[in-house]
Amino acid sequence: MSTTTATPMPKMAKITLVDNGMITAYEADETRGYFQLTSTKVTTRSGIFGTTVIRDKRNCLVDGEIENLKEMLADMRQYGIHGKIVNREFKYSELPEEFKAGVKKLDKYLKIAGDSGIVCQKDGEDIYRISFYDESGEEEDVLIQHDNGELISKAGKAVRDAAASSSAKTKVKEEAANL
Repeated sequence: MSTTTATPMPKMAKITLVDNGMITAYEADETRGYFQLTSTKVTTRSGIFGTTVIRDKRNCLVDGEIENLKEMLADMRQYGIHGKIVNREFKYSELPEEFKAGVKKLDKYLKIAGDSGIVCQKDGEDIYRISFYDESGEEEDVLIQHDNGELISKAGKAVRDAAASSSAKTKVKEEAANL
């Protein structure tokens, strides 16, 4: 009888620069700007149907004074990017006031359930996800389990049914074309 030993998955994903670390200046203050980081790793998530393998892709912006960003990017290119991208979730009532005041489009931070388009909620409040870069790699995700699963399940079924219907129509058209 042979056995297979699983290789442990890395705790942190490899982080890369988006657009080779292009710095974008803010329109309101050209001495400040940001660059974007991304990470992807294959990991597992436990659920009611057991364990599912998923691709966890994360993005975040790193902002600050342009000169500081240039120095940080130079260090990242020379020494590599250490740390990880962390997700922190909040109900609307728990979002930091300075975040609410400083963000023009809060809706881009909404936690959406898969392809359903439905916003995840807890206790009737929308859930927001903020991603940030943690250079130390010690910060942990803070996630909120949604409680509007029934609505999400119905929407997911509608999306799957629409896809199946579209696929069936395409197949009928292909078969008719071959007659």
